[in-house]
Amino acid sequence: MHAQSFELPERIMVGDPGSFAQHTLRFRVPEIVDKVAASLPTKSEERKHLLSLIEEIPEGHILDPFEEGCVREEEFHPEEVLNWKREIQVWGRSRWIDLPFYFAEAYLYLRILIAAGYYHKDSPYYRKDPFASQKEEEIQGVLQAAEWEKTLERASDPYRALLLMLKGNRVDLSNTKIAQQGRKRVHHDESEDLLINHLEILAEKVTKSRRIDIVLDNAGSELICDLHFACVVLSKGNSRVVLHGKAAPFFVSDATEKDVLETIHRLGRNDVYSSWGRSLKRFLDSGMLEVRSHYFWNGPCHFPALPEDLKEEFSRSDLVIFKGDANYRRLLEDRKWTFSARLEDLLSWFPTDLAVLRTLKSEILVGLSDEKAQEMFTKDPNWLINGKWGIVQLVERKKEF
Repeated sequence: MHAQSFELPERIMVGDPGSFAQHTLRFRVPEIVDKVAASLPTKSEERKHLLSLIEEIPEGHILDPFEEGCVREEEFHPEEVLNWKREIQVWGRSRWIDLPFYFAEAYLYLRILIAAGYYHKDSPYYRKDPFASQKEEEIQGVLQAAEWEKTLERASDPYRALLLMLKGNRVDLSNTKIAQQGRKRVHHDESEDLLINHLEILAEKVTKSRRIDIVLDNAGSELICDLHFACVVLSKGNSRVVLHGKAAPFFVSDATEKDVLETIHRLGRNDVYSSWGRSLKRFLDSGMLEVRSHYFWNGPCHFPALPEDLKEEFSRSDLVIFKGDANYRRLLEDRKWTFSARLEDLLSWFPTDLAVLRTLKSEILVGLSDEKAQEMFTKDPNWLINGKWGIVQLVERKKEF
């Protein structure tokens, strides 16, 4: 899996004292689960299971929901079940506080879906998105806000459209405070606080690419920005864009394939954005725009473990853009890399050119000098997690001669 000769650093763990991971388990996770529970009838079994999950997390040990009979394996892709079982076996019976950060979060959302009835055919909430009401409120805010029309009009070229995609990444419903700030800043035309800025060279790369794949992050505001970027690219008439969404609800606002298609449909029915929505629909019908989902995006594994079918698809692409914090963490296996580590070295296994567009919301970053990192800690002690700073980074594969 790793062709690199360097030693892998330690994982970011939930129990790391004073870390954002620890803060997430203690404060953010109960709030996330409680919001889902509050949306369900008071006496429903699903609400009872969700409230029990909140009580389990602080001192409880994780279980294998497949072995415990909490969910039926046939509700999942066979390889998805194997991935979960393999990872759960490694960490089985561990306390939540003793888990790696990404695995703990992925496992949490699996358990939320199970508790909320998403995978139970006899539940009234079978295959119903437990975060739907939060997503609906977010997309309504976009469609009803007059400033969005002007914001999208300004981002009429690849450079500005890429920058808007980054701004949209702030609106993450699993992090309420950053999302509130992001909704305001997405419309401001000021320069962004970019610690790594490859925007110009990436925009040039976009104009030369015949196929661009985007691994999506959030629905709502961010997805609007991503669809706008796709429209800017496809309007040139010689490109193809493939959007990769989640197969099931994940991380509260992560965009599923269904979210993408429904958003396009709603744009087409909106008085202000109907023309844009119809253009997106034409691109879909012609095959210039594709929307796909894959079980792997919802799983516990990091991206060096990409299944062969995804690797093969990406090898056909000229450029793969990874959006957001969680995708960045999975690219780097959520480990404690030094700031000065080189992204191109760590991702030498990836089959084509890739870019990352990310607002910093967790304690992981590479490609920055140690001096610059220390300067940032002095300037803004919470710079790694407060959603103010971002990166736009392109990694081009070395040409073989």
